[in-house]
Amino acid sequence: IATGGTGFRIGHWDNGASTPGSIYNLSGGTLDVGADNLVLNVGWDGAGTLNVSGGVAKAWRLYVDASGVDKPGIVNLTGGTIEVGAGGISNDGTTGSQLNLGGGTLKAMTGGTWASLMNANAATASVIDVNDSPIVSTGGFTGTGSVAINDTSEFATGTFEFSQASGTRTITPSLGGTATLRKTGLGSVVLAGNNTNTGTIYNDFGNLTLSGSNTFSVIDVNDSSTLSGEGSTTGTLSLGFSSGATLAVNPTTPGAFHAGGGLTLNGVNIIALSAPFSGTTNLITYGGALTGNSSNLILPGIENYRSAAINFTSGAITLTNNNANLTWTGTGGGVWDLNTTSGWSGGGSNFFWGDTVLFDDTSAVTAVAITGELSPNLITVDADTNAYTITGSPGNFISGVGSLLKTGSTTLTINAPNTYTGGTILSEGSIVMTGIDGGLGTGTITLGDAATGSSPLSLLIGTGRNLANPITVSSLATGDVTIGQAESGGFTQFTGPIALQRDVTLSTFNNTDRLHFGGVISGTGNVTINGGKRITMSGNNTFTGNILIRDAGTVVQTFGGNPWPDTSTVDVGTDSILQVYTGETIGALTGSGIIQPIAGKPTLIVGGTNASTTFSGTWRPQGSDHLNITKNGTGTLSLTGPITSPGALTVNGGVVELSGTGTFGRTQAAGAALPTRALQGTATGIVRTTAGSDITLRRASTGFLGSVQINGGVTTIGHSAALATQPVSVNGGTLRFDNSGTNFTALANSVLIGGALTNDVTSKSLSTLHNPTGDAVPGAHTHVYHGQIYLTAGEWSFGENFDDGASITINGTTLFNDAVYNNPTTGTFNAPDDGWYTIDVRVYQGAGAAGGFGDWATAGIGVGIKMGGTSTTAADYVALADGALGTRLIITGSYAFSNAITLAGPATIDTSTMVGQPGITGVDGNGTGGDVSLTGIIGGVGSLTKAGAGTLLLSGANTYTGDTRIEAGRLTLSTANLANAADVYIASGAVLNLTHGAADTIRSLYINGAPLAPGTYTATTHPGVITGSGSLVVTTAGTASGFDAWAAANGVTGGTTDSDGDGIANAIEFVLGGDPSGPNSESSSLLPTGSSDENYLTVVYRRSDASASAPTAQQPYVEYGTSLTSGTWTKAQNGIDGVIITAENDFFATGIDRVTVQIPKTLAVGAKLFGRLRADIP
Repeated sequence: IATGGTGFRIGHWDNGASTPGSIYNLSGGTLDVGADNLVLNVGWDGAGTLNVSGGVAKAWRLYVDASGVDKPGIVNLTGGTIEVGAGGISNDGTTGSQLNLGGGTLKAMTGGTWASLMNANAATASVIDVNDSPIVSTGGFTGTGSVAINDTSEFATGTFEFSQASGTRTITPSLGGTATLRKTGLGSVVLAGNNTNTGTIYNDFGNLTLSGSNTFSVIDVNDSSTLSGEGSTTGTLSLGFSSGATLAVNPTTPGAFHAGGGLTLNGVNIIALSAPFSGTTNLITYGGALTGNSSNLILPGIENYRSAAINFTSGAITLTNNNANLTWTGTGGGVWDLNTTSGWSGGGSNFFWGDTVLFDDTSAVTAVAITGELSPNLITVDADTNAYTITGSPGNFISGVGSLLKTGSTTLTINAPNTYTGGTILSEGSIVMTGIDGGLGTGTITLGDAATGSSPLSLLIGTGRNLANPITVSSLATGDVTIGQAESGGFTQFTGPIALQRDVTLSTFNNTDRLHFGGVISGTGNVTINGGKRITMSGNNTFTGNILIRDAGTVVQTFGGNPWPDTSTVDVGTDSILQVYTGETIGALTGSGIIQPIAGKPTLIVGGTNASTTFSGTWRPQGSDHLNITKNGTGTLSLTGPITSPGALTVNGGVVELSGTGTFGRTQAAGAALPTRALQGTATGIVRTTAGSDITLRRASTGFLGSVQINGGVTTIGHSAALATQPVSVNGGTLRFDNSGTNFTALANSVLIGGALTNDVTSKSLSTLHNPTGDAVPGAHTHVYHGQIYLTAGEWSFGENFDDGASITINGTTLFNDAVYNNPTTGTFNAPDDGWYTIDVRVYQGAGAAGGFGDWATAGIGVGIKMGGTSTTAADYVALADGALGTRLIITGSYAFSNAITLAGPATIDTSTMVGQPGITGVDGNGTGGDVSLTGIIGGVGSLTKAGAGTLLLSGANTYTGDTRIEAGRLTLSTANLANAADVYIASGAVLNLTHGAADTIRSLYINGAPLAPGTYTATTHPGVITGSGSLVVTTAGTASGFDAWAAANGVTGGTTDSDGDGIANAIEFVLGGDPSGPNSESSSLLPTGSSDENYLTVVYRRSDASASAPTAQQPYVEYGTSLTSGTWTKAQNGIDGVIITAENDFFATGIDRVTVQIPKTLAVGAKLFGRLRADIP
């Protein structure tokens, strides 16, 4: 080691994986790492310990914790010697890393910086040998042991220097020895021990505090440096060299520093008082001789005091100050000055420095003008009637060590550049700082004291102001505390730290920019943010408490730092907004407001407290940016509000429950860029939907390792990998598949045709290209839509007048590729047959952002389509979009879904939104293509209902034991795995396609609601209802439906028949609980009722229990539409389109419920909205 290599490492790789890690014990001999530039590393990327109890360890550089990895390095010196060269002693700051002195010698071989934390073990004596070298100590020095600092060299010119650039460092060991000590740097060093060092200590810069007994032979305090503390020395004290030093004194205590060997005053030394006082106090005491006189020690401004004097007596220098208690009269025209204007009563008519002043309700003058520099001991504003305003300006201000006390219910307004340091107490009422920064000096502002009680307090600042003072919200009071802005205006800020001992409110006031909090908020208390405007926060806050955002329009933004503690619950109130910038971690999220990003794609991490909470507000984007949410912890986060094109949802633990309307989509505002993933998370995470939810997933969730529980509502799958390959549980919910979409993905390049094609489209609706105001594509971006377009046979023309360019390619043929901005360009494609064709549409923007140009933009067309030959006239085209001129645009044709599905209860698989070949109804009502194939295993005890047009193919080795219902479209079974004890229901118009060629045994079969007898049923026995080569073997005759039993009991038949001639079909009579048996059985009084208010069209109807428990296809429901035309009606479903459905059991009578359906009026077109009751019973 002495002759080669880079040094010696203790605690490297796996040997130092954890504490204590690698251990090296040196009890004799020599460990030599002392050659130039060699390093003795203790703790590298693992934990390491060096124990020196004997021998010599040599190191050019001793590095305690060398790499900053969170594993400590520890050096224990209990005997022997550690020799340190020019590289000094370093430390990367890992907690627990330190050099422990418990005996032995730490010896310098040359000058250097010792930055590591050193600790002197209790009841031990160690030695530091500076060895004729200048040693600079910048690290902490703790412990209660003793350390002798010596110089064993021949010339003994070495020094041990405590360097402190800023802040305060306290040295606690007892320092002995004879070596010279120095204090440097503008910061403060406190020698708190009883030190036995007999050398000289120099204070070259900054403050040196001596609080114990010392035996220094000389304490030399240099010009412009400070000595403080009430300790002592047996040697001499020299203050100043030529211009003078500062003697800091606390006049409220009887003690003072004592120099037993004599006192020398050089230059003009300044007395700095730490607090106001009246009477006589010791400044310094001494034994031996005094060199200097009253000209060498002054109190600045002593002539401005009422009666102040520095007294030199044998062995002591004292200060006497006598002041008065004054009450403001303002009779001098509202002027507050020094011993000139008679505006006071009480102890005198004029003011002097050091006086105590009171502003109360006895004066008629409330406007106070500061003239000159004023230094009172205490200002008290105690007024329940008078609202005082104290005004100053540069050169006219309050200085000194005094303080301000505000009591009384009125408001004190301060507009002056004050510098007083004694602090401010707001006991009652309000303080407003306006006009000039510094109104409250530099001391701590305390909000509340023992006299406050439940009185409310307000600390407010005017527009453009910056309050940098520390603030304490005191626990001595119980009333509301508000910190905020006092008036409308621009950027206003609090940059000082805020210490909470109870709750506080941060409030805006109609500001046009923002109110900012940049200091650290610590302590314990809840923080309420209100005011209806913007508040920003950037401090690394550590307080324990929750955050409540209140008032419509209040916007809370995080800018860097850690403004919200990781354990806080953030409650976002109605119509208030929470915005995240660089990412934030909180304990829990609640409320009904809005969450969104400020810019970029930050992540909000929630759930670390394991609490279960509900957020009923809106999760939305901000322009082109989105907010990701990561859920940690074991609790449940319920998102019941709308989700509009958000970022990724990551579930690393617990449950995220979705019960509102949410779209994890590809479509967003122009210029947006969504993440490529919808769901992410670990195996312990669960995503769950509940009743009333309407969740759409149009992005892949590749990498999602959790599970999905569809326990209600509708979950729409708009991407074949939307649920990755993870298991899905369905219990009362609907799993809907949807392949439609006209969306663009952004390619961040400037080549119109460049960039790889992708089928994983993640952003940009095609429709945004047609925005009349442009801003469809950001600068230096190409947007590409690559999917399929359905065209009927014939000539089709496409045109564009885009800024900057566009291209269209269909089935590999480029129709046009125009990179000339604002230039109408067209192209044609001849479709040989009706069918699907691949299409690639690209638009390019070089700089800025724009959309269609000229009359094309006015017409809302960026890229247009028309039938027939080309034209450059915008009016001949319509905007290219899904459905334009009967075309269809999709991202993909059919879906293959390999996830395992567990039917934990009733489950619906809906293929109604799959797009097949338009114009061809086909067997499944959807034409060719647009099919859904479930290749995973479907298990569980629940039933499966196939809903909607289109084909659902089940090809897995399914094990579910519940019933199977085909309400619409086609269900294809390629394996004969239906449960033997389950029933199959095939509704009118639906098809069961058995391609497996086997006989599949079931319990009962119902076709169009009617039960069939035991037997074998095939495509031959029921053509058009059953297809394919397989068969169903029915073992048990089914029972008649509830309607059949009701009809038989009443002697009627047919659901569409009106047996009693009252204008109500039998099916509706069955629902209403009516009597259809004869001509006198009028049931019109039982019909549904309708009503309307400003928000809803409400339909209320009677529902018999028998109709509610009928086969799904026969159960009653309400439809709504905007005209009375057939085919324009939509089934009302709870939670979809804002519909609310409630049922009250047995409301009208036993077995007759009341069902209320509320349909939002926002669904109306042309102020028209209709509702009707329907029951599909043949």
